[in-house]
Parts: sequence; C-alpha cells; structure tokens
Amino acid sequence: LPQPITEFDMDFDNPGPFTFVFDIGLAPQFAITAPAAAIPFYEIKVEDDKVQLEIEDILNRYGSFDTPETSDIDCVLYGTFTELDANGQPKENGIVNKTTLMVNMIKDTDVQKNFLGIQKGITVVFNPQKAINNNTEMAAMFNVPAEVAEAITTDFSFEVETIGKRKKAEVNQELFDKLYGAGNVTTEEEFRNKVTEEVSRYYQIECERKLKHDLEDIMLDELKLQLPDEFLKRWLKAASEKPLTDEQIEHDYPLYARGIRLRLIENKIMKDNNIQITDEEMRQMAMDKLYSEFSRYGMLNALQGSLDSYVDRYLQQQENVTKTIESLQNFKAFAWLKTIINTEIKSVTFDEFVKIVRDHEHVHQH
Repeated sequence: LPQPITEFDMDFDNPGPFTFVFDIGLAPQFAITAPAAAIPFYEIKVEDDKVQLEIEDILNRYGSFDTPETSDIDCVLYGTFTELDANGQPKENGIVNKTTLMVNMIKDTDVQKNFLGIQKGITVVFNPQKAINNNTEMAAMFNVPAEVAEAITTDFSFEVETIGKRKKAEVNQELFDKLYGAGNVTTEEEFRNKVTEEVSRYYQIECERKLKHDLEDIMLDELKLQLPDEFLKRWLKAASEKPLTDEQIEHDYPLYARGIRLRLIENKIMKDNNIQITDEEMRQMAMDKLYSEFSRYGMLNALQGSLDSYVDRYLQQQENVTKTIESLQNFKAFAWLKTIINTEIKSVTFDEFVKIVRDHEHVHQH
C-alpha cells in the first residue's frame, strides 16, 4: 500500500531522484501439524418421522395452487397492509405494503377466526404484534428492518385481494418422473427409499460441514496466526469498490480475518503436499453443482443429455471458474486434513445435532 504523499518537491525542468514509500503486509510463517486430541464426528440417525416430513415437503412443493372462494387455515392471502392511527384511519407516513399473509401463521386464535371463511375484497383490522408475535415474519411482511418491526405496536388493516391454497401433489408416476427422470422410480417403496437416501446424504453433508468447522476452529486456535491487522484494514478500505466507513471495517474485520487465516492454511496444505487441481476435476464439480440444482427444482428432464453444454456455458464465466477453483481447493485441503486427524464417532438424532450446532453458534457469538 502506498503511503500518502504529504510533500511534493520536484523540479520537472531538472528532474532528480524521487522516493516512493510503501507499506507491505507480510503473511505469517507456520507449519501444519495434526491436532493432538480426537475431534467428534457426528453420525445422524435417519428417523422415519424425518423422512415423512421430507416427503410432505416434496408433495407441497410439487403440488398445484388453487384459488378457493373462501379461506381456511391452510390458505395464503395476498393483499395490502395499511398502518392505522389511534382513530382507526390510515396513519400519515405509516407503513403500506402489498404482500402475503399465511392464515396458519397467526398465533392468536381469536384473531385467526377473523381470517377464516372470508372472501376477497374483505378488510380485516388487527394488531400484528399481538397476533403474530414474530418480528422476523413481521419484518418480511412490512418490508422493514427487524428492529423497526419489533417496535411496531399499532393496528393494521389488511385488504384481501387474492386467496390461494396449495394442493399437495399425488404420489404417482408423474411425480416420480418429475423428481428422478422418466422410469427411474416406479413404486411408492422405491420413492420412499430414494427420499431416505436423500435425507441420509443431507445428514452426511451436514456432519462433514460440522467436522470441517470444528477442525477449522482447532487449527486456528492452535496455530494462532498473527496478521498485520491495521495494514489489512487499510487494504480493505482501499480495495473496496464501495466506500467503507471505519465502523463498517471494524465490524466486518473479524470474519474477514478468519477467512484470510483459513485461506493461508489451505494454500500451505496445497503447496506443501503438491496438491493440484485439474481441468477434469473442475468440470466434474461444475457438473455436480448443476445436476444438484436441476434435481432440486425437479428439472432433470430438461437436461435430456445436455448437461455437458450447460457445464460449458457455466465455465465460460470467469466468476464461476474462480468459485469452482476455490471450492476445489477448500475440498482438497479439508480432505488432506482428515487423513492426519483422529475422530471420535458420536451417534445422535437430527434434533440433538441441531442443538449441538446452535449451542456452538451461540458460543461464537459471545
């Protein structure tokens, strides 16, 4: 980084030597060693009720959307929220927002009754803070920050413009073909087995992610890499496309510094062990990513042997190439680390695993 020039004394008719002064941030030197203690590796049991929940979610996502004449508990209402003053009139400069309201999201049963059996064109007045009691939901409904939603105590009117209701998809061959391609699944038993495999695969990914995060914490704690913090803060400010305040930099720096340290560790592992990234690996990772996305949205039939062309287009964008290289480097460095560590397998339920992750996040926040 160049130091600011405070004095400029140069005779351009008789030029002489001129001194430029730069600051340089040096990366720390370190060696990678295996952590001494065993690291927990969680294995999540696949429970029948969780498989059924996933099936219900699939049936909802691939169902149809009806527009009934009157509403019930499972309906979604689309209309306009208008903030009211103490006299029940639209509040001057108050909140007005068109959005959706799910009837089953209303926790106050007395208020919920006012939204049951109604038709479009009806206006209902209620207090969202008391009826919903969820600042996150209210922030989304009113399109305001969470701290603003938390402070809202006024009544609102909601004018219903459309009533919608999602109808679950039927468990049949049409659904199987949408999900897994024509003829690949033909019975309900095969469908459930497929969903069970997907849940198990999701659990495996989450357990690997947890192991990776725990390993990162341990490596950072043991290596204690010292960064040129003040230099990096200046560099962040100078390199940002958008102007950054000192307050923003101070707020974001801890997460940025963690990322820098992890990238240094990854680079060290790749270099010391001569780990390479090939074109074939990049192409396979891009292919896996695209296949997963098409599968998630039930669009495998749209591929019809055209996955290669989609991959070609994907890798023509430099941003996607960079992301793919970074993902591969991250994957390969983690794979190498797994070969030098000791793990202690712990079998847990999904709910127990979620609690472990949340408790750990809470520790990080403090």
